[in-house]
Parts: sequence; C-alpha cells; structure tokens
Amino acid sequence: MFERLADIRMHRAWRVTAVLATLWSCALLPALAARTDPFDAGFLASRHRDAHGNQRLKVAGPFFEAAQSTQGWRLVAFRPFYSKVEDPANDRARQDYLWPLGSSRTIGPEEQTRILIFFSFKHGEDRPERRHRFWLLPFYFSGRDAQGDTYRAVFPFGGTIREFLGRDEISFVLFPLRSTSKLNDLETSNWLWPFISRTTGSKVERERIFPFYGRSYREGQYEKHFVMWPLWTDVEYFYPGSAGKGFILFPLYGHTKLEDQETWMLIPPFFRYTKGERATRLLAPWPFIQRATGDVDKFYLWPLWGHRAQGKTETTFYLWPIVWDQTSLRGDVRQDRFIVAPFYFHSKEGITNEPPQKREVKVWPLFSYRRAGEDSFFRTLALWPLADYSAVERNWAPLWTLYSSARHEDSVDRELLWGLHRDLKRGDDERRWSLFPLWDWHRESDGKSWSFLKGLLERSRNDSNVEWRVLFFFKFGDKPQQEIEP
Repeated sequence: MFERLADIRMHRAWRVTAVLATLWSCALLPALAARTDPFDAGFLASRHRDAHGNQRLKVAGPFFEAAQSTQGWRLVAFRPFYSKVEDPANDRARQDYLWPLGSSRTIGPEEQTRILIFFSFKHGEDRPERRHRFWLLPFYFSGRDAQGDTYRAVFPFGGTIREFLGRDEISFVLFPLRSTSKLNDLETSNWLWPFISRTTGSKVERERIFPFYGRSYREGQYEKHFVMWPLWTDVEYFYPGSAGKGFILFPLYGHTKLEDQETWMLIPPFFRYTKGERATRLLAPWPFIQRATGDVDKFYLWPLWGHRAQGKTETTFYLWPIVWDQTSLRGDVRQDRFIVAPFYFHSKEGITNEPPQKREVKVWPLFSYRRAGEDSFFRTLALWPLADYSAVERNWAPLWTLYSSARHEDSVDRELLWGLHRDLKRGDDERRWSLFPLWDWHRESDGKSWSFLKGLLERSRNDSNVEWRVLFFFKFGDKPQQEIEP
C-alpha cells in the first residue's frame, strides 16, 4: 500500500508540474498543426520551418518551444522546468522535470520514472499482475518480478529485493548482520557482510572469513586462496594452454608460472615483469613507468606521456588526464579524436584517405560545431563541457545559445540572441532577414517585401502588383488589372 500511495503521489506532483508548464502549449499546438504561415516577432514569438523542414513555434526567447518534425516526432519544452518529446513512429516518449532532477520515459508498454531518489519501473501491458518495481534508494524496495511474485524490503531492517544490483534476488535481516543473494544457480550467504561469506553453485565454490582466510574455486578454470589478506594470496589456473600456479607475499614478492607466461613481482604492485608467448610487460615502478610489447604495444611515462596501440586503435596522452589523441580503424572507416580536457574536443570520421564525412569541434565554454554529410550546426556559447547529450539539448542548451547556425543541404538558419536577428535561406528560392523590431526583409521566387518597425512602413511586390502599408493599418498600391472579355 505504501509504495502504491507514494507512486501515485509522485506521479501526481510531477503531472501537475507538467500540466502547468504545458497549458500554454496545449492551446497553441492546434494552431501549430493547423497553420504553417510563418511570422517573426523576434525573441517575443516566432513560427517558421527550420532548415530540416521541422515546424517550430517559439515564445519568450528560449523558454517555450513547440516543434513537430517531418518524421513525426513532437517536442514541447518549457525550459528549464519541463520538456516532452514524443516519437509515435517508434512508440517512444520522454519527459524531463528540471533535468537532471527528474525524468520519465516510455518505450512501448515499458515505463520508467525517476525523481531524485525515487525510481519506478513498469514492464508490459497495464494490468493488475503487471511486472513493476518501486525504489526509494536506499531505504525502500518493492515490486513484482517477471514470474508474478511480489517482494518488499525496508533497509536495513529486512526484506527481499529481486532484479537488483545484477542479482536475481537479495534477502537480508538487519543488514549487514545476515543476507543472502541468488544469481542463476549461484547462492551466497553472508554473515556480517563482507566478513563471513559462502557461495555455492554447480561449478563454483567460494568461502571467506575476512581477512583471515578465503577460497574461491571455479571448475576447470582456477582455485584461489588468501590468508591474512593481503599478506598471502595464491592461485592455481587450469585453463588449457595457460595452466600454472602463482602467489603474492605482500608487500615483498610475488611469482606466477604458467604454461605460456611467467611473472615476477617485487614490492607488489609497484614492480612487475611478465614474459610470455604473446606479450611482455614491465612495471618499474607502477604506475609511473609501464612498458608492454606483443598483442599490446604500450609505453607510459605517467603522468607526462604515454602511448598504447592494440589492434587498430592507438591512443596517446600528455599530462594525464588532460591531453588525449586517439586513432581507430573499423574496416575502411577511420576516426580521429583529440582532447584537451575539458576545454577542447575535436573528432573526425570518414573513409581512409578521403575527406572526413563527420566532424565535431567543441571549445568549452565558447562554441561547438558538428557536421555530418551536408548537415552542420554551430553554437555559441557551449556551457556543457561533455559530449552533446539529448536531455541537455532539450532543456538547457537553448538558454545559453547566444548565436546558432544550422545548415541542411542548401538551407541555412542563423539566429542571434534568441531571435533578435534571424537569417533564413532556402536555396535560391527564399531568403528572410530580420532585426527585431527594426527591419524585416523577405524574398521569394515571385516577389520581395520589406518592413520597417513591423509595419510602420512596409512594401511588398510580386509579379502582378506592388502594395504599401503605412502606420501599420493603411494599405494602398497597384492592383492587378482584370481582363476584359471581348
């Protein structure tokens, strides 16, 4: 009952937020769908089709936006408080509430909601026996699993949790006093976790009384022990072609002898040398000097410089973790990345020995630029220091975007200060230029028009007539001549 009541209250609270944030949009969306004629009142309000053909209505600069794409997705955003994007073609939807504080998403019949430490998951069709989970981390857990069995837990007092932390089931009483867990055929019992533990399964046995003694055995793979951890550990491997034994007497010495390699350790983990059939590795001392040859070619003078090559990927760093340079090949596609964290990021991708088809540049916090084929986008400012993320793009990025330029094939959109200045180009057929509220200029294939102070003085011309408007309301001009029948 508790989780049902909490779930209802959580959804009601955020539904009220969503309703309040979108009352305006609900009134405007019908007009958005019914009308396509553009208008431009600068940062106050505007409606137009962008370079990709998506229809966008903006009100109060970046704060409110309603959009509908040519592919069918729809967006409503009342930034930064609420946003909703729907993709009916793929039966997907996502809502954000002052992201990252809260979000919800649906994929077909699956629903997932998170508000701070509240998590709600619903799986399958909406029916009484529906699989679901409700968490109030880390204090309360309840739900119904895939088999239809219900469960509940109040941490740390007791209960059962299913499908959590990679386990099929976790049960506990006065944690960490007593707990058990299950994963496939593995069953683990803990007393005073993590000190006393025992795990059994069809091919696995593990037990420990930490730190005095521990044993881990997996049939056909290995058997490991520790005594007074970390002072003594030993292992025996049974892998075909790589069987053998090893030990570590911490912190003095360690040695491992396998069929395909041998390792010596001095003052582990600082000094280590491994010589094998496929690789040779040296740590002298770790992590400052690292050298490897064979399947991995690696040389680190950490943190000043390091280079690593494995397969078709090469990575070099300077002044770790600040400067990174990486090149990778996937078939005949080459990708290059260069990072000076967090200030500079550059990536390009394309067919080897050909101009790159994709490119991305970010100079944080000044600007970002990305291009893919005939599409490109430029923005300043760019306050998000990491890679562009869809939730940031919906809820926050428009708030700090002082200027943007988007290009799709031969269509271009340029916008300054959320619509104070706009420059729209649609190939050779159409061009719009505005500086709100002083000047508007528009050219199409069949005519031109300009306006001063939004109609204080305005002139429009097409193939058949010229029309003037003065003082916003008074219109006059040449009228098209009517043909006289003989």
